[in-house]
Amino acid sequence: MNRISEIQWFNAAHSNKVDERVEASLRSLCKRLELPCERITLLDETRLSEFVSSYDLTRNVLWGYLKDIPERLEQEAIRKDAQALLSFPLNEMQATVFHSAFDGAFQRYAAHGEEVVRFAVVAAMFVSGLVVAWEIIKGSSEREQNPLLPLIMVFEAGYLPLGLFDGCFLVR
Repeated sequence: MNRISEIQWFNAAHSNKVDERVEASLRSLCKRLELPCERITLLDETRLSEFVSSYDLTRNVLWGYLKDIPERLEQEAIRKDAQALLSFPLNEMQATVFHSAFDGAFQRYAAHGEEVVRFAVVAAMFVSGLVVAWEIIKGSSEREQNPLLPLIMVFEAGYLPLGLFDGCFLVR
């Protein structure tokens, strides 16, 4: 949680190229999840609003993996009789992430419209919640390493991961 609470949300979104560390993190993520990633591309900022307004989760290959994680974590919590532990990532931590992510998203994306700001905040909250829930329920001693940590690095670097489409991972 400390790592997430220190993120300066979306502060590199003005960049005109993808940072090498971000590229390495996304390649690591795709390799770990066995997702096809041929290239990593920075979406042109002038296309961001149009991209978000026509966003289709069913085309995002990464979503195909992410969508099952909440159910898997809930089942693991039930198996360990640890459902109460999920209240922190689902409630308290989300409030903290919301406020700081909204501040960063509003500052960076307000000119692109409310829908873009909302998209960025929801992405930050969803990924952060999954990462923290994974760490709480599965722990760092489990064999299965948290596969979403590379996405946290992308956020830490100030970027917004947009998804994986047709072998191309888009970020802004």
